[in-house]
Amino acid sequence: MRAADEAVASSRASKLLMDLLPRAVWMP
Repeated sequence: MRAADEAVASSRASKLLMDLLPRAVWMP
């Protein structure tokens, strides 16, 4: 895996986490 692909995957995972985390907090 290239470093660029790794960065994209990390960015997507981070964005997904930030999207789901508030839902987990507000809707336990």
